[in-house]
Amino acid sequence: VWWVLVHEDRLFSCAREGSVRVWDLETSATLAVISPHKMGSVRSITIHRDRLYTASDDCTLRSSTLSGQLLGTFLGHSGAVTSVTTDGTSVYTGSADYTIRKWTTEASPI
Repeated sequence: VWWVLVHEDRLFSCAREGSVRVWDLETSATLAVISPHKMGSVRSITIHRDRLYTASDDCTLRSSTLSGQLLGTFLGHSGAVTSVTTDGTSVYTGSADYTIRKWTTEASPI
C-alpha cells in the first residue's frame, strides 16, 4: 500500500497493482476496487470537490468519480507522478521528472 486517505465514512488506499480500494471504515468491508490507470502503480491519491485524483507511474494524473467512472487524464509530466495533493482550489502533483505542477481542475483534462 502506497497511500491511504479517509473521506467521510470511507478509506481509500492505493497500491502497486494499480488500483484504488475503497473500504467501509465501520465494517472494514471492501466497497469497490477502482482501476483508473491501465499500467503502473497508483502512487498517491487525493479527493477534491468529490472527485478522486490518482497519481501514477504511467506519468499521468487522472480524475474519477468517487465510484470509479473516469472523468479525465492530465498530461504534462515526463516521469512517474509520485504524489498528489490539493489546497481546496487547485490540485498539485510531484513527479520523478523533478517537477511540481499545478492543475486547475475547472479546466477540461485531456
